[in-house]
Amino acid sequence: MAFLNRLWTHFSGDTKQLQKQVNALKIGMIGAADISNMALINPASKLSNVLIYGIAARNRERAEAYARKHHIPKVKIEFLSI
Repeated sequence: MAFLNRLWTHFSGDTKQLQKQVNALKIGMIGAADISNMALINPASKLSNVLIYGIAARNRERAEAYARKHHIPKVKIEFLSI
């Protein structure tokens, strides 16, 4: 039962925003795919020393919508700029 509880806590989106550390590791995402929520954003939201700092995608409107939804501060359309 504890294992299932850890899995639910790990993958659920029901997490409070942690206060991020000043020297947190900043991660930039390439692409606004739906899998990113489970694979990167939810785990990073549980760590105070990791910050999803930017996202780059071919479609700027989609990247901006994704960034607003997930509180990502920077949006780029050039992959190399991330």
